[in-house]
Amino acid sequence: MQTPGLRLARQRAMLTQAELAAAAKVSRATVARMEAGEVARFVTIRRIAKALRIEPAELTGTVIVDTSGRAHRDR
Repeated sequence: MQTPGLRLARQRAMLTQAELAAAAKVSRATVARMEAGEVARFVTIRRIAKALRIEPAELTGTVIVDTSGRAHRDR
């Protein structure tokens, strides 16, 4: 599964790739590959979402987050 929302979510959390990787217990290279568009396992996406305190759907693009920070399902 791809994670088009990862870079923006990480930047909003004001984390470096290394900081996010440490919090999610994955490698920095994994975060970099995911941001570059490589497919990731859902278990990895869940770990990263948990570290960012967001829903996995926000990383995969199935939820839209408006400028107020409110999440809306993409229909």
